[in-house]
Amino acid sequence: MHFRSQHVIFAALVVSLVTLAYAINFEYLSDCEITDFGDRIKFAHGDTLWGDVHSNSQIAIMGDPQFYGRVFICGSTMPACSTCFHGEVILNADSVRFPVIATELRLCAARQWSFYDEPGKAYRMYLRGDSALICRWPQGKPFDSTDSWTIAVSRGHCVFFDGSLELLGHMTGEISIGCSKNIFLLDNVLYDDADPLTGVVPSNSGNYLMLVAEHDIKIANTPANGRWNSGGRGLNQPNQDSTAIVITAALNALGQSFTFDQQNDADSGWVYMDPPGTPHSDDRGNIYLYGSVAQKRRGYVHRGTGGSTGYLNHYHWDFRFSHWTPPGALSYDAPRFHSTDTLDFGNVIVGQTRTDTAHIYPGTGSTLGSVLVNTPFYATRVPPYYASEFHIPVRFTPTHATPYSAILYISTTYQYYQIVVKGRGMPGGAPPLVFDVSPNPFNLTTTLRYTLSQSSVVKLTVFDVLGRTARQMDLAVQEPGEHSVRLDASDLASGVYFVHLQAQGQSLTKKVLLLK
Repeated sequence: MHFRSQHVIFAALVVSLVTLAYAINFEYLSDCEITDFGDRIKFAHGDTLWGDVHSNSQIAIMGDPQFYGRVFICGSTMPACSTCFHGEVILNADSVRFPVIATELRLCAARQWSFYDEPGKAYRMYLRGDSALICRWPQGKPFDSTDSWTIAVSRGHCVFFDGSLELLGHMTGEISIGCSKNIFLLDNVLYDDADPLTGVVPSNSGNYLMLVAEHDIKIANTPANGRWNSGGRGLNQPNQDSTAIVITAALNALGQSFTFDQQNDADSGWVYMDPPGTPHSDDRGNIYLYGSVAQKRRGYVHRGTGGSTGYLNHYHWDFRFSHWTPPGALSYDAPRFHSTDTLDFGNVIVGQTRTDTAHIYPGTGSTLGSVLVNTPFYATRVPPYYASEFHIPVRFTPTHATPYSAILYISTTYQYYQIVVKGRGMPGGAPPLVFDVSPNPFNLTTTLRYTLSQSSVVKLTVFDVLGRTARQMDLAVQEPGEHSVRLDASDLASGVYFVHLQAQGQSLTKKVLLLK
């Protein structure tokens, strides 16, 4: 049974609900996989995604893209590929509601006097370590750095621009940057301690960046980002400064897409000719993203225009995001799995064994390391040993009639878990109370099952996370044997509840999750 005392429950749940709200729970999140032109964009050969993926639409694939985390699909069709998915694929998943505008970020920036809204202006921001240079000039005119100023990149900083924003550079600190129109990435945007070629971030890094555009986030067609078919050499260009873009950030395109600019067709205003007058491929290299991307509509990052144009994807989720609340964070309504923090085995007769399972969700592909706990608790390291989630069987076999507690230590590639395990050994003459809730999680109704070893008055109480009584059932005296009670929660709000059973002078509590 998973249990926490009430004061710890509330504090932890507040953190959990806050974490639930952000798209950074997923490496890739989309509301729709179809463009405004009616094209369903496919994940293709060469695309690699290491973290969890969620789409409110039906994911399509071509070739053998590689997914190493869990894949949540709101549709009912399993993509046809036997070698693409290395984690669990969940069909008919709950949808995630996207915010329309960055309300929280706008307010955060306004409170910090960092909301820039002069009409008719365009903006460019150079990230320079622990500071940033901001330039402002008239929209539709050539770039001009005359009107400029410097701000500090301090922890918890929010900046918002009412207009379009051009962005590039490297940074140290924690900042959320947003704009009401498009963000154009002119070159790499990465942390000072990130790998400059792949964007890989050290596990102990304290640097964080969130980017929010209320329309598109676009990779600009610049020489640094692979313009002119990667400087004329296509994907054979050895100089990464001319054939790739490296991004370390949580990207959020609320109105449209994460995409690339000037897609080598007449409609985009750019057609690459080589030789002059002859349309040519414009392969600009690779996108190395270490962070996350959320977009209203799936955006092109590669097209067949000119033969082949755009980028290959190399997306890696930043596992640190599972513990990060960005300044001015956005309110997505996103499902989330939480690792077990406590296992309570309740009362167990001396010499008998009760089992439970510790659930671990690293959030990205990881290797399961050591699993250690002191007796009389026993934990087993079981396959799969590489996954985005692990389920560890744990046994409790008391040797004396006394309370027991210990710490279950579990290590994975990127994270280390300490789970409290506890139980009480009972004399053989006092059979323990048996209690279960199934299904759990549940929608509207579930069944409470319990077994009595002697006649007893039975009382069932449902508490919310604040300890308030949501339902109470006094069932009077019941005979020994198995019993079941149907719990109708149709009038309760979605969330976590605790079902408390009292009988035979004993009590047990089960944590349940109501999903509507």
